[in-house]
Amino acid sequence: IEEGDVCITFSTAYGMVRNKLLMECSARKAEVRQLQVEFPGGGSKPTGPGGESLPAALGQLLRSVASEGRRVALVCMDHISSAPGCVMPVMDLCRAARQELAADVPIALDAAHVLGQVD
Repeated sequence: IEEGDVCITFSTAYGMVRNKLLMECSARKAEVRQLQVEFPGGGSKPTGPGGESLPAALGQLLRSVASEGRRVALVCMDHISSAPGCVMPVMDLCRAARQELAADVPIALDAAHVLGQVD
């Protein structure tokens, strides 16, 4: 993470993970952008703003950063969010990030809540 870079996280990020990312970016004069996650309920998947699919919303955010001529240094996401508890579509999100940014973008996956929860 270097000066002027952007790191992406989600509104569902675990507090300690979000705080550490904010601290590291602040020290390096980088920016953290947060993708808002919405939960429509009724057993449906979490979505991006306005009901857009999360992978599509992530792709749009990544394109927005790129259009500013800035580098995305890291995409940080939870496999299972803790509040509210929800399995996130991490494979689809990783594909979206790789598609927009090329194969070498680092993705940090917080999977602390996954053991015993996901097959």
